[in-house]
Amino acid sequence: MKRKILWILFIVSLLVLLVLVVRLASRPEDDWICSGGQWVRHGNPSSSQPTTLCPQAQSSAEVKPAEVLVFFGNTKNDPDVLNCDLTYSASRQVLLGSNKYLTAIAELLEGPNDEEKSAGFFTSINSGIKIPEITFSDGILTVDFASDLEVNMAGSCRVLFIRSQIVNTLKQFPEVKDVVISIAGRVDDVLQP
Repeated sequence: MKRKILWILFIVSLLVLLVLVVRLASRPEDDWICSGGQWVRHGNPSSSQPTTLCPQAQSSAEVKPAEVLVFFGNTKNDPDVLNCDLTYSASRQVLLGSNKYLTAIAELLEGPNDEEKSAGFFTSINSGIKIPEITFSDGILTVDFASDLEVNMAGSCRVLFIRSQIVNTLKQFPEVKDVVISIAGRVDDVLQP
């Protein structure tokens, strides 16, 4: 009798172990993971890169509340939208972590909120654009977007608006002397009217 109980316990334990192994083995290998404050491709994910800041970037120990400016077009300040490269600032209260440039560009990519829209703000940047890779060296901030930035890109006025939105949002930081915009490493033909 005692031997039967031991065998039953052994078989049940073996089944539980088998279920755990199967569950762990079936976890998706292809996904986006957060590493160093950036989304990194793990395997070959079927979903597009997340458009939000990764949690690691948001949970930095040095996070502090701050104001950041994002630049958009504005139909109240420029009703006929005649000045294609003229953008206006909207102030946002954010939590700034170790990469303030990434926070600012993430806020820009969210587009105007309802309050900003009612004040005439609009964006020329498509929705759902992935957070770019950003590097800073010697006063030059390089922003490398994925190819989704140039999807359905048409019209020199729109291109000038987008360039102005990105450059002005990032040049609010005094240490940024120049902004280089690239798409998948390409610089020469990016956002040219």
